[in-house]
Amino acid sequence: MYRCGKHEGIRYPCDRCDYIATIPRYLKLHMESKHEGIRYPCDQCDLTFTKLSLEQIKKHLGGSYPCYKCGYSTTVLRNLRQHKKSAHEGIRYRCDQCDYTATQQGQLKAHIESKHKGITYPCDQCDYAATHPQNLIRHKSIMHEDIRYPCDECEYAATYLTNLKQHKKSKHKGIRYQCDQCEYSVTDKANLKSHKEFKHEGIRYPCDQCEYVATRPINLKTHKESKHEGLRYLCDLCEYVGTHQTYLKRHKKEKHEGIRHPCNQCEYAATVPGDLKRHKKSKHDGIRYPCDQCEYAATRHDHLKKHKKSKHSGT
Repeated sequence: MYRCGKHEGIRYPCDRCDYIATIPRYLKLHMESKHEGIRYPCDQCDLTFTKLSLEQIKKHLGGSYPCYKCGYSTTVLRNLRQHKKSAHEGIRYRCDQCDYTATQQGQLKAHIESKHKGITYPCDQCDYAATHPQNLIRHKSIMHEDIRYPCDECEYAATYLTNLKQHKKSKHKGIRYQCDQCEYSVTDKANLKSHKEFKHEGIRYPCDQCEYVATRPINLKTHKESKHEGLRYLCDLCEYVGTHQTYLKRHKKEKHEGIRHPCNQCEYAATVPGDLKRHKKSKHDGIRYPCDQCEYAATRHDHLKKHKKSKHSGT
């Protein structure tokens, strides 16, 4: 039955909403979690699961599957297999209609559906349209259901459970990942990987439509959507138009919800957590980013980049 659903186009629609499953088991899980309210409680805390999954429980309890060839680890065994194929075996999946190359079959399928077949998954509550069903679920949980995961040690609330775990590791347990080639350290393994690719391995992701070059695949994707595909995110409360979903979310919090993040050392209040973090670093921790070509020292890393581009790019 699985082969029929996935490869022969058979679908199983929910009779209570717009959800459509590819196999009966997914429909059953959907009905239980969304319409029957079935939950599976954790026996160690107050968290409840919408499905009884060993991988989900392993992820919640902090277990992981490590890669023995590098520092990568994941809570999902399938992700470890995909990582090994793409990172260590060099397996790629090429699109037969353009130059796109994916590291996973699912990525290639999503690319073909969105770029060549025009398949999208529209949100029924706003103008957003996702190119993948999982992105639509993520969008609705953040933008419309306002699902949050609060930290039990401070006032932080995450939009994803993984972000909450990362927050607790870095802020309350002091866990950091040190680069073995320089003094850079970070609280997230993925950011360390990006740093090493950008700074030490020289990996870049060029745009095939202009001279833009990204340091991360997600940045290239955002660039192409906003600059070449004209993707925009409209505010439903005013005339604001954002080029990225994050910008729209920030705008609504700042302008329409009046959300502020106050500094505990002065009267400053930021509209986004990132601005508060930068404020504390520059104003209270005295952190500076010196230019290696003159005596200039910036209070923000992006300001240093702008300075070097404007003052030293011709040298």
